[in-house]
Amino acid sequence: MIVSRVIRYGHDITYKIMDRGMIEEIGPTGVGRMIRQLAKRGSQVQSGQIYHYSITIVIGTVLMIMLNSQ
Repeated sequence: MIVSRVIRYGHDITYKIMDRGMIEEIGPTGVGRMIRQLAKRGSQVQSGQIYHYSITIVIGTVLMIMLNSQ
């Protein structure tokens, strides 16, 4: 009887709280939530105009050339 209570308590603590709680939030669930938030922010920034995309590509290319030439 005591052993079954200890096993049940250990299961509740290690599995339910630690694995499904903390590890899931840090691991797959947390990463998935963070990626969804970043994608949502990125879609709000997009204007859909070619001019904005082309100037971003030019600025990125210039920055890469400057950083690689050092």
